[in-house]
Formats: sequence, structure tokens, C-alpha cells
Amino acid sequence: MRRICVVTGSRAEYGLLKNLLSQLKKDRSINLQLIVTWSHLSKFYSNTYKEIQKDCFNIDKKIFMPLKKNNTKIDISRCTGNAISSFSNVYINLKPDILCQAVKKERDTRLQRISVKKEDALTVTKRKNNSKK
Repeated sequence: MRRICVVTGSRAEYGLLKNLLSQLKKDRSINLQLIVTWSHLSKFYSNTYKEIQKDCFNIDKKIFMPLKKNNTKIDISRCTGNAISSFSNVYINLKPDILCQAVKKERDTRLQRISVKKEDALTVTKRKNNSKK
């Protein structure tokens, strides 16, 4: 069984990933792993992780990234360092075969897939939504 781990950090991102999550959940050859972080876990953004649970998705891990409204560079650096450490520990425990997350770059929404090899090498492939081919 292939372990596919999906990371989501915002309501907008979750909207992009929801259909993919549904398809992965239906596939019996896939063990869907879900990590929620950032604004999903913020009271300011209404704890949107609850919407994910209402949609019947099991959340395997929550990674808190406490940022305030007005962050200093030091606040952001500390948060980033803690997040890297937290994600590393989660990936070690979950042992995913594939990591997937939606990323926004240059006004294009893209899905990014990272395949984790046994040698811990990362291969990054990107699929641009609505790409012209």
C-alpha cells in the first residue's frame, strides 16, 4: 500500500486539494495521510481544520505555526525553524512515499509532488493547473 501524505495550511489551499483528497481516500491501494498546519489551526481564521474533519477526512498530524498579526523577522525565523523541525519529525514517523501540497507561485496555482526515495533523495515534479499543452 502506497502512503501519500498531503499537507494543507489554508482554507484556499484545502479547496484546491479537496477533490484530490476525495479521490485518494477512495483508492484502496493508497493510505492517505493528512497534515494540517498554519491558518487551519488558528482561532483568527476560525479553526478551519474543523471543516476538514466535517468532510470526513482523518487528520494524522497538526503542526502549529504560531504567528502573530505583526511579526518581526525574528518571529518569522523562529517559526520557520520550529516548523522545519516539526515537519521533519512528522515525516520520519509517517514515512510517506509521496508528499503533496498546493503552492502558489507567480500568480499560478500549482500542485507540487515530492517523491521520497529510500536514499532520502527528493525528486520534485510540478503540474501546472490549466496548463496549455
